[in-house]
Amino acid sequence: MLSQALGADLVVPALVFLRVGAMLAMLPGFSAAYVPVQIRLLLALAISILVAPVVGAKLPAAMNEGSMLLLVINEGLVGLYLGTLARIIVSALHGAGSLTATFASLANALTNDPVAEQQSATLAGFFSLFGLLAVFVTDLHHLMLQAIVASYDVLPAGDALPAGDLAGTTARLVADSFLLALQLAAPFFVVGVGYQFALGLMSRLMPQLSVFFVGIPLQVGLQMWVITLTISGIVLVFLNQFSQLMAALALPPT
Repeated sequence: MLSQALGADLVVPALVFLRVGAMLAMLPGFSAAYVPVQIRLLLALAISILVAPVVGAKLPAAMNEGSMLLLVINEGLVGLYLGTLARIIVSALHGAGSLTATFASLANALTNDPVAEQQSATLAGFFSLFGLLAVFVTDLHHLMLQAIVASYDVLPAGDALPAGDLAGTTARLVADSFLLALQLAAPFFVVGVGYQFALGLMSRLMPQLSVFFVGIPLQVGLQMWVITLTISGIVLVFLNQFSQLMAALALPPT
């Protein structure tokens, strides 16, 4: 049994480590490739040691080998699920940046996104990195860590996972994240549509004007100007939504 292999005193921290480690493997910022694996491992161990005394009473008592194996798998799946929820929320910034890049004619200006860990539009990477930095600066990442403790009330260890409820929560969160991305990119959409309308009107009034030669540089410059005016508001709106969604996970049900 696991208790015999690790010792009775290490069973609870080991089970907590499964959920914490799996969650940190998916949490934005903590799971980034530029964070050394040793740092992530030490952080997961430290959090597990701190959380174990708090949630130790909520873990099931002595179990046989089959039940313990199911518990190990269950804890890993719960951690991956919670980390994925946080990643879905942060993906709203990536979506907003991609939409903004399209409106600014910069969708083909690709670079490596350190948050999404893939090649994407430069503005998408900028929005994601700037928003994630704001999350850590404002200490909202504490809500992610609090969600670990609260998860033992929502998804108790040893209980069967409510697949239907988890799927419904994920679907709603994806919809909310997509809606948030549209809201964050709304100023650029309005400016882009207005600019295209004005450019089309100008081409009608001045047929000899080279629209593509003149229009694209002006479009890029105009959207960059809009970014300087709205970036603070965009980050504040995102932080507000992020705090609300994460608080729903971090606060245990009453």
